[in-house]
Amino acid sequence: MLESNEIMQHYMKVDMSNFLSDRYDIDEILVNAANTEIDSLIKQVLQFADSIAKGHYHLVLDRLVSNLYSAEDESVFLEKLIPQWQSLRNNALISSFKPIDEFYYEVEIFMLMKLIINPVANNEVYNISQIAKMRSIVRRYSNMPNFWQILCIISGDEVKTSYTF
Repeated sequence: MLESNEIMQHYMKVDMSNFLSDRYDIDEILVNAANTEIDSLIKQVLQFADSIAKGHYHLVLDRLVSNLYSAEDESVFLEKLIPQWQSLRNNALISSFKPIDEFYYEVEIFMLMKLIINPVANNEVYNISQIAKMRSIVRRYSNMPNFWQILCIISGDEVKTSYTF
């Protein structure tokens, strides 16, 4: 079984700079600023923990996010997530004290990290669905203004310096 640190090592090795600037012809200054935000996102995910899952928590999140990847809208996502959360708690795979809002946040941030990095690691372009999910998560948590601008550029929308709804 993979350890959490092996999963996170995969994400930390990906070079976003060349991918974004070469593939999408995005200004290097904006790419560097977005890379700082992405690095902060990865560091934030590294802090996610659970008293029961311990060293396997990132693996739990990784598998869960892989199962939820296909959910196109938030209501479907929640319909799938809540029973998973209950099952993980009932089977003592995560702490029964982990509230759903904290778990939801961690799952979404982990998903954002995967959505950003997996296409880069696999040398693929971002598809419309991935861009929409990333924009939704970034908009909800308002913590990546430079990456937001890159998502606007990639999607062909007018570049806004603030989050648009």
